[in-house]
Amino acid sequence: MNRVKLFLEGLVIGLGKIIPGVSGALFAMLFGQYEIIVECISNPRMLKEHFHSIFPIGLGVLFAILGGSNLIGFLLANHYIASLSFFIGMMIYGTVPFAKKIFCSKISFKEIVLSLLSVVIIALLLFSKPEVSRVRETTGLFEFISLFLCGFLDAGSTIIPGISGTALLMLLGVYEKIITCLSLLSSLQFEPKIFEILLPFTLGLGIGLFLFAKIADYLFKNCANIMNLSIFGFTVFSIVYLSLGLFSFSQTIDSGEVIFLATLGYISSYLLEEKMG
Repeated sequence: MNRVKLFLEGLVIGLGKIIPGVSGALFAMLFGQYEIIVECISNPRMLKEHFHSIFPIGLGVLFAILGGSNLIGFLLANHYIASLSFFIGMMIYGTVPFAKKIFCSKISFKEIVLSLLSVVIIALLLFSKPEVSRVRETTGLFEFISLFLCGFLDAGSTIIPGISGTALLMLLGVYEKIITCLSLLSSLQFEPKIFEILLPFTLGLGIGLFLFAKIADYLFKNCANIMNLSIFGFTVFSIVYLSLGLFSFSQTIDSGEVIFLATLGYISSYLLEEKMG
């Protein structure tokens, strides 16, 4: 039963990775799996020790990313509000046990200030929406380097909870390209262009994951309170930010439907964590 729970958590983490506005790392943190995942990425020798946990989680993530690409594309195109409402509900539940863990720790004023500063920086980045040069249709070495850098940046958003990697890829203009390739790959359509796009992107992602995981692992071991406070702040901010965006998405939004689906997400997260744990 524990392996089923871990697989389902991996499934949610993977879906969080490919849904715009949602952070897969944030769900990993809320499920209590974040530090184990980061430790295994930064130090592959730890895979053997945590294999019983990492394997079902990784399988769930892989299944969600490959198998969910077509589904996510459909849901985002036809049921964006409903899908996001459900995930917001899951995120709300995740703050409850996480808040208890933080408030039981001895936290200094300096740690609070540094944590608030990090949250403010992320908030400014999200609200400023800076102009970023989009990755255009190019060929040869430039395309390879561009996609490699996109993968590297996506790795940073993958490791840092609260930052949506898909939002970043949309800003760079490659999200649709990547999700289309994954969708074709999951449908067993092995076109050459798929590998021309995914190879450099995956290479950058892999190198970036290792480097960013090393940094995150160091910070958790040496600045645990600051990291925990910052991530809690990212979680709360993400919920508020996504909720505001949800209600500004359409003037005809059904508040009752949003509340119902958010409640359903909250209950689902509770059952996943409490009943299957």
